[in-house]
Amino acid sequence: MWAELTKKQLDLRRSFLKFHSFVRENEDKRIRAAKKIIEEKEMQEKRTQMIKETEEMCACLAKTKGQFEAKIKDYRIYEDYLVGVSNIPGELFHGVNDIIKRYESLKEAKEVIRLKRLIEMDELDNAKSRLVKMIERKSQALIEMNSKVVDLICRHDSAKDCSLRWENIVAAIKERTQMKQAEIDGVKLCTWNIYTQMCARKTEAPSLKRSDFEGQLMHIKKTLQELRTVQKIVAKQCVNYTGVKREKKDRREQATNRKFAHKNSQYVTNVKMRSNFLSLFDPVKNPLNKI
Repeated sequence: MWAELTKKQLDLRRSFLKFHSFVRENEDKRIRAAKKIIEEKEMQEKRTQMIKETEEMCACLAKTKGQFEAKIKDYRIYEDYLVGVSNIPGELFHGVNDIIKRYESLKEAKEVIRLKRLIEMDELDNAKSRLVKMIERKSQALIEMNSKVVDLICRHDSAKDCSLRWENIVAAIKERTQMKQAEIDGVKLCTWNIYTQMCARKTEAPSLKRSDFEGQLMHIKKTLQELRTVQKIVAKQCVNYTGVKREKKDRREQATNRKFAHKNSQYVTNVKMRSNFLSLFDPVKNPLNKI
C-alpha cells in the first residue's frame, strides 16, 4: 500500500513537472507571439510609410517628368538646329554628340583656364605682398643704415677734432722739448767747462767722461766745499797779521774773493740751469707733464 502511494506520488510529481514545463513553454510562445505581432505591426507601419513615400516620390517624378517633357519640347528647336549643323557637308562634326563633346571640351578648357588664372592671380597677390614686405624691410634697413652713417660721421668729426687737438698738443710738447733739450745741452756744456777749468786750476787731467754729468756736478760741489774750507783757514790765519801784511792779506783776499765770486757766479748759473732742467719733469711747475 505504501509502495503504491509512493509510486503515485512520484507519478504526480512527474506530471506536475511536465505540466510546469508545458506552461513555461506556452508562456514563452505567447511572449514570442506577442513580440512577433508587435514587430509585424511596426513592419506594417514602416511598409505603409514607405508606400506613402514611394507614392509621393512617384508623384514628384511624374511632375518632374512633365517638366522635363515640357523643357524637351521647348528645346526641340535647338536639337533640330544641332542636327541641321551636323548635316551640313564639309563641317567637322559628324553628329550632335560631336558638337556636345566639343562644347564640353571647350567648357572644361575654359574651367581649366579660369582655375589657372585664379592660381596665377593668387601667386601674383602673394608675390605682391612679399614685394611690399621686402620693400618695407629694406626701407627700414636703409633708415637704420642711414642713422648709423650719420652717427659714424659725427664720431669721425669728433675724432678728427680730438686728433687735431692732440696733434697741436704734441707739436707744442715737441717744441718745448726741443727748447728744454737746448737748455739741457747748454747746462751740460757749462758744467763741462767749469769742470775742465777746475781741473786746469788744480793742474789735474779730467778723469770723468763728458757724458758723466752727475759726476761733474759732484766734483764741482766738492771743489767749492774745499774752497770754502781754505777760505775759512786763511781768514783765521790772517787775523794775527798787522800793517803791510794785513794790506797784502786784504789785497790777496780781495783777489781771491773776486776769483771766488766769478766762479760762484758761474756755479749759480749752472745751478739755475740745472733747476730749470729738473723743473721740466715737475708736474707742478710744468703743466705739460700732466698731459
